[in-house]
Amino acid sequence: MPPQRTPLGAIDSNRPRGKDLTPYIRGKIIGMAEGGASVLQIQAQYGVSRKAVRGSIAQDYARPEGKSGRSPGVPCTYTKRDKRMMLRNLQLYPKSTFDNC
Repeated sequence: MPPQRTPLGAIDSNRPRGKDLTPYIRGKIIGMAEGGASVLQIQAQYGVSRKAVRGSIAQDYARPEGKSGRSPGVPCTYTKRDKRMMLRNLQLYPKSTFDNC
């Protein structure tokens, strides 16, 4: 049953997600799954939802060292000044790299 809201109150569609699993717990979940444990056993052992267990098992190949990927979020926008600064920096230091956003 969905959570009750205040009568005539606003409906908030931007509810926060639950906490992410730590890489350690993800590794334990994957280990139990490879050992032949069922999803229900893993769920009871670590106190996480069934969806978290199944998602961890399904996404194991895409998570190196159990770390979560970045959320898509808002795309980066650069001004003309930002682009000029990046090009200047690249000309001065050709071997430099930068993290996108």
